[in-house]
Amino acid sequence: MAKARAAYDAPFTRNLAAFDCAVQFDWKQHFAEMFGTLPPAAAPMAEKLQTVNHRVNMDHTQAIVSSVPKQPDFSGAEHVAQLEQLEQVFIAMVSSG
Repeated sequence: MAKARAAYDAPFTRNLAAFDCAVQFDWKQHFAEMFGTLPPAAAPMAEKLQTVNHRVNMDHTQAIVSSVPKQPDFSGAEHVAQLEQLEQVFIAMVSSG
């Protein structure tokens, strides 16, 4: 985490005013790290979440995370509430650094 934070903060230590970047989050790896393995019940959610693209716009005051090109539509998917909640957790996690 320290290495990621250093890379994240590095532009501002070099007087960069702002930046924008894509975020690639590996949901399968995340679940495996949290639970020691990818639970079979989580596999469909991880695959669905993996299709969502995100961008982060960062300046000295905040990080704004957005789904590209729009918010994902999880309707019709199994575990809609959990997918939407995990999406919001991810956005909060990236936004808070």
